[in-house]
Amino acid sequence: MKIFQEESKAVVQLVTKTVVFFMLVGTCLNTKAKPQKNFDINETAKNEIINYCARDVVDPFFLKETAATEYRYNKSDYIGGGAVSYFGVSSHNHPLGHPEYAEIEKSFYAFRPTHVLFEGTTIGRGITINSPRDSAIEDRYEVGLTIWLGLRAQVAVSGWDSELAETIADLNQYYPPRLVQGFYTLRFVSAEKDLGGHTGAALERRAVWKMKMLAEFARSEGIDYPMRTLEDLEKATKEVNPTITWSQVRNNWFNPFNWTKGQPWELYNFINRRENLFRNRVAYEKIARLVVDGKRVFIVAGRTHVPQHQPALDCVAKELAKRANG
Repeated sequence: MKIFQEESKAVVQLVTKTVVFFMLVGTCLNTKAKPQKNFDINETAKNEIINYCARDVVDPFFLKETAATEYRYNKSDYIGGGAVSYFGVSSHNHPLGHPEYAEIEKSFYAFRPTHVLFEGTTIGRGITINSPRDSAIEDRYEVGLTIWLGLRAQVAVSGWDSELAETIADLNQYYPPRLVQGFYTLRFVSAEKDLGGHTGAALERRAVWKMKMLAEFARSEGIDYPMRTLEDLEKATKEVNPTITWSQVRNNWFNPFNWTKGQPWELYNFINRRENLFRNRVAYEKIARLVVDGKRVFIVAGRTHVPQHQPALDCVAKELAKRANG
């Protein structure tokens, strides 16, 4: 009986030691499989990730929109604590009361960001923490609401866009200044006409103002934009499409996506494609920098930017995980 008791005691001790051993092994294995989110990563590694994943920003010409295309992007499991909530709006000109404004607010408060990005460059002086919500929307549509939400929440707010000087400098590497000026002016005119409802003398005044504004800005950057008058604009229009006048230009001249090839205005499609890709790469770098620094980033922009950025932001998540897992 005594021998049996001693053998039983030895068996219990062996089992206990075995369980403890496997618990320790399991803990080690689990620690390796699930790295801490607050891991250390130096600036060099962060820059390597950002630069590597920039290749995955989608060229707008190759963006294939389908019924399954997502215009919202939410990711909260970046190693290091970063997170993204990206809201793509269907229009930049929704009237006050449109349901997307309420959806933006709901997403914002549910996400609780530490940094807000809007499509544009500057906050401006028209919107403050004390501005009424509706006046912010009436002033700058979804951009105004996004800025207002960030200011009210007292978090960092900034634009994700490239500066106009940077964009113009990039385009001037590929196209002559006169063509770039015509592109910006006619794109503005088409939006003022088709979306803003301007016609006749009002549209003429807006076109002349845009040409002069661009010329003055370009001069400050050491670039000569020659067009100043409606006659200059008409000549530039006829060079692209002899069959219409400047006031008849349509939005499809400026589609950066998979346009119908062979149209007379196709050159402007190419310019817009180049501009769109440049802006998206600048925006991606700003978003990715905040993410790798562990920020919770809330973004509102035109909806096609979301699927153009998604592969690159997914890449950042994968590369962070690789670094964390060693």
